[in-house]
Amino acid sequence: MVPPRLTARVASVFTGATGAFLLLALASYHPADLGVLASAPNSPVRNVGGMLGAWVAFVGRAGVGWASFILPILGAIWALRLWREQMDLFVAVKERLTPPIRQRMSEEKKRQGLLRWPEWWESVPPILQREVEGHRREEAAQVKQT
Repeated sequence: MVPPRLTARVASVFTGATGAFLLLALASYHPADLGVLASAPNSPVRNVGGMLGAWVAFVGRAGVGWASFILPILGAIWALRLWREQMDLFVAVKERLTPPIRQRMSEEKKRQGLLRWPEWWESVPPILQREVEGHRREEAAQVKQT
């Protein structure tokens, strides 16, 4: 199993690299790079990101305008928070949604016929717990009827 810290670091590097690519592509946008906007497109493409960067910049700048520069900034902030491990949500969701199979399917749970909820279930608001329990009871009743 891959340690959560390593996963967060890899995600941080990937997010930072994606943000840097977006920033370079948007900063080097030139309308004549695409044949859609010019009768004689640039050959070679002037965008630093190549043809992919030209299309990304076109969608960003033509669709959203200068506000598209917010995405690389948000990517840098997110990457920094992942790197510093201030973003517990990323690690916590991975740990909670992918518990080991042997933990999920013990013999006791098989005898009960229903899987028990993991430990984090206690942090779910009670109103949602009641709703989910109601759905589980309905499903169990339908299974018994068949």
